[in-house]
Amino acid sequence: MRTAEELGRPIARKFLMFSLLLLLVIPGGGAAAESPEVDGSVKDAIASAEAFLQAFTTKDMEKVGAFFAPGAVVQRARLGEAAPEIASFGVAEWLAEAGESIDSVEDFRIEPLGSTGLSFGAGVTVSIHFRATGSVPGGTFTNDGVDSFSFAEIDGSWKIVLYNSMEKLTFKPNAPDQ
Repeated sequence: MRTAEELGRPIARKFLMFSLLLLLVIPGGGAAAESPEVDGSVKDAIASAEAFLQAFTTKDMEKVGAFFAPGAVVQRARLGEAAPEIASFGVAEWLAEAGESIDSVEDFRIEPLGSTGLSFGAGVTVSIHFRATGSVPGGTFTNDGVDSFSFAEIDGSWKIVLYNSMEKLTFKPNAPDQ
């Protein structure tokens, strides 16, 4: 009787030979395909999403609100050590809640770590991977996440119709006074 390891050897050899053959047959030696050219609408929408994050970092909730289309929806999912917190808001409700939650944050920063966009018809969806940091009474936080913005072009500018934030929030309490 043959062992599982012995039975797996011929399969592993065949897979290796197939992989090498693909490297020889595929133009470019199997190198990753080049990304398609990003069209102007995607670039403009990414710039709008980045401007939104900048306004949020400066706590300018009036400016943040101006990025939204009438009737837009905000969704948020926070993941961490506790049970997930999932919420859906109208824009005015979210602006009030978010403004209150960042009001006491000091040294607030949002670092974009990468972005991507997809254009389809009259809309563009942009996702930005980010890391937010800051200090609050009692400690510091790091918030790693992805913000996704669904934009529609309205009156010549990109407006958010759906904003979705997926966050992994970690909190580090200050050391107790000794």
